[in-house]
Amino acid sequence: MDVKTASEHVKVSSKGLEKLVKDVMQLRQKLSKVLSVNSMLMLYKKIHSLEQEVAKLKQELQLKANEQFILKRRHSDNLADVERLREENFQLKTQLNVLQEERSEEYEECLSFVTICLTIIWHASLKDECVESMIARETIVKFLEFVSHSLGGFSDCSKSGSQNSVANVLDSNSQEYSLVLSIAGIITNIAATPLGRDYLSSKQSGIKGMDALILYLCQTPVRQCMTVKSLILKALYNISINKAGLKYLTSKKGLITTLGYLLKDETDAELRLSCINCIQSLVTEPDNPSLAHELIEVVSIRKLREYEELSKGELKKATLELISDLTEILYRQSQPF
Repeated sequence: MDVKTASEHVKVSSKGLEKLVKDVMQLRQKLSKVLSVNSMLMLYKKIHSLEQEVAKLKQELQLKANEQFILKRRHSDNLADVERLREENFQLKTQLNVLQEERSEEYEECLSFVTICLTIIWHASLKDECVESMIARETIVKFLEFVSHSLGGFSDCSKSGSQNSVANVLDSNSQEYSLVLSIAGIITNIAATPLGRDYLSSKQSGIKGMDALILYLCQTPVRQCMTVKSLILKALYNISINKAGLKYLTSKKGLITTLGYLLKDETDAELRLSCINCIQSLVTEPDNPSLAHELIEVVSIRKLREYEELSKGELKKATLELISDLTEILYRQSQPF
């Protein structure tokens, strides 16, 4: 048990106790007032801070409202511009369609006129006097420039994949096909004359014209435009009769390979005959023995014998002659010097 000593107790008079209680009560009141003032001060500071934040937010809100107003006005202006541009675009498309229709009609009219003129020239060029007149008056230069430009345009359409243009050239009922056919016929007739062969083989315009024909021959699909191909092959054969022409054709890289594939893939008898005649004229050239090897890499002699067995008439005879020439050339090359 705890024992409390006398020193732990203080004797206070009742009057002193009352004064002590009164002092404690006063201290409590003052402390309460101090605490209340501090709280109010803190609240005031907090309210002031909130008022500043509200003012700042109001200012930012006003800026946002101004920006929104500007954006709405720009949006409205942009919508008006878009509508105006749509209207302009529609008008331009309408004008373009009208111009394309007009151009298409003009193209068809010009093409029809040119085709008729070329058909007339084709028939006229059957006479040597017409070819001589074309060369003497140098109208052949303009014609050959037209040939290079026209056939080059058709080749570009084929490379770019313009299906409509390519289909027109391949369609035997189209004016484009008739134009190319007339060009090939005229060149063939020019090459059939000594003066024409010499011109096509030695003049720059003539060589460009022949280059265009050979390119057309290379790029035309198998079993398409067979009449045109046959005419081109006849022209090449006629050119090979000329010494300069033979040199030009034998130096033409890839030509003998193209002719080999034509002979291998085509089925038309007249085209094959023209192809064999042209090949025979080139491979029998003694200055270019490699042409025979280049040919049999595409069409072997065994394959040629198969063609000969299935052929008749002039084609059979020409195939036999080609086999004989190739066999002789290969035999000579295999013999030691």
